[in-house]
Amino acid sequence: MFDTLKDYLKKKRLGFYFIVADIVLAIILGIMFFATYKGDNGNNQLNMANDAYANIPEIIGLFAFLGAMIDVAALLVPELPFLHVFALACYGVSFGKEVFTIADVLAGLGTGIGYAGGNPALLLTWTALQVIILGIGIAAIFIGTEKGEEENLGGDKPASKEDKVLEEAVENA
Repeated sequence: MFDTLKDYLKKKRLGFYFIVADIVLAIILGIMFFATYKGDNGNNQLNMANDAYANIPEIIGLFAFLGAMIDVAALLVPELPFLHVFALACYGVSFGKEVFTIADVLAGLGTGIGYAGGNPALLLTWTALQVIILGIGIAAIFIGTEKGEEENLGGDKPASKEDKVLEEAVENA
């Protein structure tokens, strides 16, 4: 059983593990978001900005979970590599919504007025997680998830068209 798993994982590139990290971080973000976003930060203020609740902040957690589910599908169906791009779009929507809701809280933090309420430390934690998820996800796109046949066998890179022509000419001479 472990040999089969070893063989399966040998065929994977670093991008595969990046997507797995994305899934885990997105699930952590979603759980953390839904566990804390309606809470009280101890100063009789809500964790989100006061005006955020009218703007459906649940989108942040929902799109984090949706992105994780799409990433799982991307790993299960490697023939459709574009699925990860859709997951990144979900993470981007979640991040955009967070940036939209955190602006008032950060403005209040900078001026010391704090009329918007909210828990800046918690909001910045969510934002940092989203930046990490997006960064890892973008890197995974450029790295790829599946090794090519040559990489699996440990062989050389395939010969270019010019090399093949030159090789044929040498053989025919």
